[in-house]
Amino acid sequence: MMDFAGDSRDPTATEEWSRRSRQLYVETDNLLDNGTLWIGRRYYYDKAVGSVHILDYKHMQSSGNGVGVSDITVNETDKLHLAAITYGGEGELTGNKATADTNYQNFMADVRYEMDVGDAGKVVFALQNLFINDAIDETGLTDGRTFTVQWQKQLGNVDQKTVIQYGTGAMAQNPGAAGTDGGSFDYAADSSSSGFRIFNNGLIDITEKFKLDYMVMYEKSSDYHTLKSVGVRPHYSISPHWSVLGELGYNAYQTKTNGIENDEQTLMKYALALQATADSTEYWSRPSLRFYLSNFDWNKAAGQESGLSVAGKEGDESALVAGAQVEIWF
Repeated sequence: MMDFAGDSRDPTATEEWSRRSRQLYVETDNLLDNGTLWIGRRYYYDKAVGSVHILDYKHMQSSGNGVGVSDITVNETDKLHLAAITYGGEGELTGNKATADTNYQNFMADVRYEMDVGDAGKVVFALQNLFINDAIDETGLTDGRTFTVQWQKQLGNVDQKTVIQYGTGAMAQNPGAAGTDGGSFDYAADSSSSGFRIFNNGLIDITEKFKLDYMVMYEKSSDYHTLKSVGVRPHYSISPHWSVLGELGYNAYQTKTNGIENDEQTLMKYALALQATADSTEYWSRPSLRFYLSNFDWNKAAGQESGLSVAGKEGDESALVAGAQVEIWF
């Protein structure tokens, strides 16, 4: 899988288009007696745990260059997935250990175990263990790890999952490296830093025509921030190919600087969209052609942090956005 990168937002930009390999790996089902062997560069996030669609959010992200064995059958119902991922970089990093020149290489050991618990659903136990090797910084950078437990079960007409994640060290700020390409580690973190995330996400099948996607999340880290987030996305079919989508979302985000809490940043989102798909009664039907109108409201702290307003001056605290999009990946 290749892509071309460039700044399409700036018509006068001089940046040349660059080519990147998103995925380039091989796998075989027959080389091993049990499991699938793979080697190369790949996305490695939704294996066994899936994602949070309403946020376009991968809560376990270990993508990169590596090797692994997936779908190892442990018994008739359970599976084990093993992966070793590497990626590195160089430059300057800032954090609790101050600025340091670095030339680092990451090694991520990723272990995920799927357990069928019968009528109680399915439980996934996972560990991401991050090791850092730095060739320049003699003081060393901080390793990190994340423990994830996920429970998934159909409860009546609600297809839901509940996830708890606990991160330490370089993964305390963002347990699981969630919502990123795998490069969100704070290498300069204090080794005693910790953070956790808990969320519930699901799809409620109310009627044949009416569905409701939802998410509730709480996240807190000892040295970094507190996040509270909730969102709902109703979906209603109005004809065989057309449906109406709505969305209501709220975020409250409070960061810390040197242990002192900053002003809380809040953001509200209201959206309405008209959508065309092959089957409008199926929430996951793709591709979808979507025409949307979204309104965003935020407070002064959020505006200053994002650069939409300047401290001591009045700035915009709302925006109305309209557009069209094609959604293929989900």
